[in-house]
Amino acid sequence: MLRYHRFEHLDGMDSTPLTVEDELIRQLAQTINSSVPFFVPCAAQLGCRPSECFKNVSYLVASRGGNQVFGWAIWQTRGFYVRAENHAIWQMPDGKFLDPTPQNPPREKILFLRDDDALPKTDNLANMSRYVYDPINRRNKKLVELFKSHERLNNDYRTGKVKISKDYFNRANKENDLEVNKLMRRIWEENNSKI
Repeated sequence: MLRYHRFEHLDGMDSTPLTVEDELIRQLAQTINSSVPFFVPCAAQLGCRPSECFKNVSYLVASRGGNQVFGWAIWQTRGFYVRAENHAIWQMPDGKFLDPTPQNPPREKILFLRDDDALPKTDNLANMSRYVYDPINRRNKKLVELFKSHERLNNDYRTGKVKISKDYFNRANKENDLEVNKLMRRIWEENNSKI
């Protein structure tokens, strides 16, 4: 039997962890604060756009009430890493939590770690994703380094810290994606050959 039944993440797609009781998730959460992550249901709301969680939640608070809750969405690519992404969810007027931002692919829920200090600052590297890699394979460290490098380039390009053409930026992203995909395949094959 394969350790990972299906290799669904060759395209770099993270998934919602199945449980909070995962050692890598605990390690990642502890690097941020002492809060305990919790699951939040997802339901895309009218007027909300993908990748715009902070704007979406601000819009909902202004139009329907409730509160904006800052923190981190926690994603997992089993056998590789867990990642915390700066995120905001909506605390509805009835006190329940909801992630109103459309996801691709659609998700039923996300794992969320509340962090009132995780305010949206697009030019602040402190709000970039945080990773903990699975030590099962030494190449996972290299994979995480590639992701961090990719994210830094995206951040620098978006904030104007680096002046490069859009064509060059798109080429650099494509090359990085190909290298990540190749490395993930190699790691997956090595992990499954040990079983």
